Amino acid sequence: MKNLNLKELRPKWVEVQSGMISDVYYDEDAEVLYVMFKGGTVWAYFNVTIEENESMMEAPSIGKYFGKVIKADKDGIEIDE
Repeated sequence: MKNLNLKELRPKWVEVQSGMISDVYYDEDAEVLYVMFKGGTVWAYFNVTIEENESMMEAPSIGKYFGKVIKADKDGIEIDE
């Protein structure tokens, strides 16, 4: 994974309406979804297709979609700031 500077990415984050997720950033080239949780932790999830990202963003519940599709099926790691 490329070196990630979360502070540089801040302007690119998208705020979402969710009980557990505060913001997301999707790197289309790398197919990595970065998720900032309400508690402030950031996780990166790998091999997330653009279709999966778009479906999550359009889902009635982003948190439920994330849990069923992304968290359940994708490898993820916690990112330290």
